[in-house]
Amino acid sequence: MYNVLNLESIIRTFKLFSALLAGLFTLLNVATSALYAQNSGQSPNTIIELRESLLILPGGYNHAFSKHQQTLIQKSAETYVRNNTRNILELLPLSQFKKDLKSKPSYEDRLDLAKGFITLGIDLFQKMDSAGSVRNLERGLEQFRELGHAFIAPDEVSNALLYLALTRQDESTDVGRILSLFKEMILTDTSIQLKKGLYPDNAVSFYNSARKELENDIRRGSPETMLVQKASLFSRSTYTASYTLLLNKSGSFKMILDVYEQGEARFKKRFSVDLSDVQDRTLSEAASRLMSRFITCLEEPSKRVSIPKKSTGKSPWSLQLSFAYTSYLTFPGPEDLEPFGNAGGLIGLSYAFTEEFALQGAFEILNSIRDRNGVISDNFQTLRIFAGNDIGIRFGVVKISIATFIEGAFLPEVKVCIPVDIRSRSGDCKNTVSKENFGAFLGVNLRPRISAKASESISVIAGANASFYLLPFTNSPINFPVSGELGLTYRF
Repeated sequence: MYNVLNLESIIRTFKLFSALLAGLFTLLNVATSALYAQNSGQSPNTIIELRESLLILPGGYNHAFSKHQQTLIQKSAETYVRNNTRNILELLPLSQFKKDLKSKPSYEDRLDLAKGFITLGIDLFQKMDSAGSVRNLERGLEQFRELGHAFIAPDEVSNALLYLALTRQDESTDVGRILSLFKEMILTDTSIQLKKGLYPDNAVSFYNSARKELENDIRRGSPETMLVQKASLFSRSTYTASYTLLLNKSGSFKMILDVYEQGEARFKKRFSVDLSDVQDRTLSEAASRLMSRFITCLEEPSKRVSIPKKSTGKSPWSLQLSFAYTSYLTFPGPEDLEPFGNAGGLIGLSYAFTEEFALQGAFEILNSIRDRNGVISDNFQTLRIFAGNDIGIRFGVVKISIATFIEGAFLPEVKVCIPVDIRSRSGDCKNTVSKENFGAFLGVNLRPRISAKASESISVIAGANASFYLLPFTNSPINFPVSGELGLTYRF
């Protein structure tokens, strides 16, 4: 019996030695490749090119839900992306992702090396050699992580993590490191459970704490990135999606989709939906619905809508819109013609060289209002154009200014009614004559104003102005227009 056991021990030792030797050769090849890449100016870990694609993992933290449900969610999301007619994002299937991992150079040799380390580490753990167990388990898990083995055989990797966490508890007081190992174990294989009585009490306590912490982070919107980030780097995908199922206190369920964006190295988008049950059809429809919302967010609008920026009121340019009311003090017509009103609007543009001095231009359109005695039989329009400068001084939000303009005015032919008896002007005028064909006039305009700021860019203005026409040089039949104005100024 002794000889048989001794022979088995020798065979096992020989196998471990062979695996370690193969691993050393593999590491030598990897080191040589890295050195070559370094000499060529390229890091071996450099991501050459990102795939404009989406990788969907089978699940993040999922409490008390089966692997079947997690796989169903992942497959439903893949089906939606694959059948989506908008072709916004290419799908990297999970099966292809695993195939790519296995096709890496020296994958099989390095995997054998990792398994050899893990087997030796577990063997040393059972022989109560904590230091040797930790050393070998760490080496094996390092190879597993570099190979992405957690995405191919999660149960194998989680088992190694469990042994490392148990060994760490025996020989270390680093609570944070031990808790991190339990988190990685749970995320690697979400179906794993540590039940009291089967495992040491302190291990069960760490396991429960890790689960609770992961769930709290999920609910707060900050899920753990350790595995998703690895998947993103291995796949070189632009986005990596991870679904989570949570059980609410009310007995209902919540499905959450978190999307990790490699460009920003963080979870950027989150979508969620409440579920009444976790039947297969419900889970499948919810997974597709959440993926649809994510894909829709990526769709570029056919025409970008530019939102105008809010004006700060600091530009030298400003626009003025005002209501104007004008009367001509000199106007041809019968003796009984009294000054009559002309109402209209003014639009102007100003450029301020300083807060006190500005150049301005404006044009104004007026429409005559019939006089009280009915002399002006038909309404007529007047066009006035102004150009000049404005000088003012500000007192807080109030500004007082005075402007001097050159004015050009254009008036049409005016028709008047000249009955014998003024008292007969109570109805239609039967004796209409064209009194004047005015034409163009040129003169000067003086315009005092006061304004008050209503906001950073808008001011309320009120003012008056009067003009004197110099041209034509002969006695002008029309002169001395006097106006009042009220309006707004918008400074860009």
